[in-house]
Amino acid sequence: MVFSISSSVCAALTNAASNCEGARYTLASSIRRKNRPKRAVSHRFADSQSVTGPSVKKNVNIEPTRFTVTPSVADAASFAASPSFHLTGGQAFSGVDFLMSPVPPPSSRTTIFVPAAANVSGVNGAYYQTDVWVDNPSASTIAFVVTYLPAGQDNSGRQGVSLSLGPHSQVAIANVLDNLFQTTGSGALKLDSDAFFLATSRTYNSAGSAGTFGVGVTGRPLASSVSRGIILGLSNNVSYRSNVAVMNPQPIPVTVTFQLYRADGTALGQGTQTLAPLDWFQASTIFSFLGVESIEDNAYATVSSPDGSFFSYASVVDQKSGDGTVIEAVGY
Repeated sequence: MVFSISSSVCAALTNAASNCEGARYTLASSIRRKNRPKRAVSHRFADSQSVTGPSVKKNVNIEPTRFTVTPSVADAASFAASPSFHLTGGQAFSGVDFLMSPVPPPSSRTTIFVPAAANVSGVNGAYYQTDVWVDNPSASTIAFVVTYLPAGQDNSGRQGVSLSLGPHSQVAIANVLDNLFQTTGSGALKLDSDAFFLATSRTYNSAGSAGTFGVGVTGRPLASSVSRGIILGLSNNVSYRSNVAVMNPQPIPVTVTFQLYRADGTALGQGTQTLAPLDWFQASTIFSFLGVESIEDNAYATVSSPDGSFFSYASVVDQKSGDGTVIEAVGY
């Protein structure tokens, strides 16, 4: 088509200063003449101090605004939600050097509570004792302290027994109240170490002719305690009796309220008990403690305190064998 209307295959260039791709504003024949006056200040002859290489360009020549952020759950959430630092698409944030400080490692100190420990006679000829197992999952020897917290007293300043445990090892302490503390009674245990460890226990009736009957009670950190809980499956009849125990892990007194209900929600009784710091208490039985004399096959209890969190559980005991079932309070 172009050939049919042109005198040659391609028309002559008539607009050298065109904006079209490939064109230039300055004619090729004029470039050398126009560049001659600037030759003395060209890059080739420039002073070396005026040339900036990659290393210079990476340096900060204007001190930026600086601040330190130490991340945490709460701080990170507030930081992300802050309008000052919320960038939408297409926005940029410059002139600030973020120096993020690492979160300091959490303390490795471990405190575990075993909220039931006994070396005591029970009903119908039963005799209850507690065995404890402590496990060290680390590759280093650890030292730990076991402290007995007897019922009915302030145990704040009570001294424990120091033990050590090799790497990847477990120790079993049979009848812990007798073998470590040479005492009888009932209460709780507190175990402390500067290293991580695990602990569990078994409290059982050792006086049965057909063997032992017992329950396992796992060692718990303070974070597992509750300030309001519910305990299900309580009975008060010829077959079963129900005890409810509370352990105060706090360094202050805690008053706990017990409320007992039938399965249909009918209130049966209510009462309170104040526990000293690191104290232990058992209502034996919860029905008699609250003055409830009726036969109940399917009741439940709530436990609560405005003073601080605590551990609580029920021990539903077979009246003939002395075999018990532990039902822990569930927070709600």
